[in-house]
Amino acid sequence: MRASIKKERDVQKEITDERVRILFSKVEEAAREKDISQADYLIGIAREIGKKNNVRMPREYKRLYCKNCYRFIRSAKRSKTRINSKNHRVEVTCLYCGKTMFYPIKSGKKTS
Repeated sequence: MRASIKKERDVQKEITDERVRILFSKVEEAAREKDISQADYLIGIAREIGKKNNVRMPREYKRLYCKNCYRFIRSAKRSKTRINSKNHRVEVTCLYCGKTMFYPIKSGKKTS
């Protein structure tokens, strides 16, 4: 692959990352203003931009929406969050579609 093509792809990724970051800041803003439908819409746009340019969504953004119905779930009205200490994970259930997502909890144990 030529260096110019690789450089062009890197520039395109940077632009896409910046746009996704801006859109998710707007999502947070809309959620604070209680405009959840706008937040859902902006999440859809951010996902489309990321997919179109083949860019991975950062972890902190992925956890803001449901993996099944792509709705904003950070709000307590839209999701149920539980800590499962036995399996060392956080369980987030979307109240729209019923999908449960699991996120690992880092162990607080120190090994000597």
